[in-house]
Amino acid sequence: MLSVLEIQNFGIIENSRMEFQSGFHVLSGETGAGKSILFEALNFVLGSRADSELLRSGTEEAVVTAIFEGDTSPELLDRLKEIGIVLENPSDPVLLRRSLNAQGRSRGFVNDLAVTLKSLQQVGRYCVQHIGQEASRELTENQFLYRVLDQYGKHSNLFLDYDQAFQEYQVRRQELQSLKDRIEKSQEQEEFLRFQVQELREAKLREGEEEELTQLKARLKHRVALAGFTYEVLQGLSEGENSLIDSLGKVIQMIEKAAKIDSGLETLTASLQETLDQLESADQRLQAYTSDLEEDPESLDPIET
Repeated sequence: MLSVLEIQNFGIIENSRMEFQSGFHVLSGETGAGKSILFEALNFVLGSRADSELLRSGTEEAVVTAIFEGDTSPELLDRLKEIGIVLENPSDPVLLRRSLNAQGRSRGFVNDLAVTLKSLQQVGRYCVQHIGQEASRELTENQFLYRVLDQYGKHSNLFLDYDQAFQEYQVRRQELQSLKDRIEKSQEQEEFLRFQVQELREAKLREGEEEELTQLKARLKHRVALAGFTYEVLQGLSEGENSLIDSLGKVIQMIEKAAKIDSGLETLTASLQETLDQLESADQRLQAYTSDLEEDPESLDPIET
């Protein structure tokens, strides 16, 4: 309940203090008597828009103070806590004060604590209920009806208990949802890991396979160059004119004839024959290698895979 409204240097008012008792009050008077300025001053201290034109002519600062007494609603108690004000008793008075200087700057206070304009508006919204031409629309809003019912039934303490329990429920519900999300995430991760394990099993990996595939990949990728090298080697080794194998074969035939005359050359003959055998073995391996180079180059795709 508004118990005191004190106005200094606001509009046409130099200094005025109005005290209200419990019950119904009416402000009446002729047009121009100053009724509207009282409501402008009340709206000002509740956080409405203000400019220097509201300042009384010839003064430097306007100040409006409103004191509210009675049982404070749970909603207002919550707003006061949010800005750092805790009432020792819900029936303790709530004092709103706002000043305006000649530069159009205003300052707001709640119980002598400096607050922002937004905080002043939030507190003021629960101190005064404005009923205008469109106020009847609130009768269709559930929250308004609930608030009126709680106030009429004096259920402030019950509402505070409910609000505290509901806030606790909200916290627990969020914690439960967080746990469910963690479980779901863990299950998804487990499913993904099982899929990876199955892929590894189906791949049938073995020791040294990567090195073999890397070597095969390089051979297939450079098969044209390798084919050219092996062709030249085979030409010199066995397929070209005056190849090593043919020339060495002829040398062995000649040394064998000489060994029949001088048996001391038999050791040399055996050594040359061993060399010929190694050349022929190398030739066979090179022939097989050349055949492997003729594989389909498209086999690179499964190797890459």
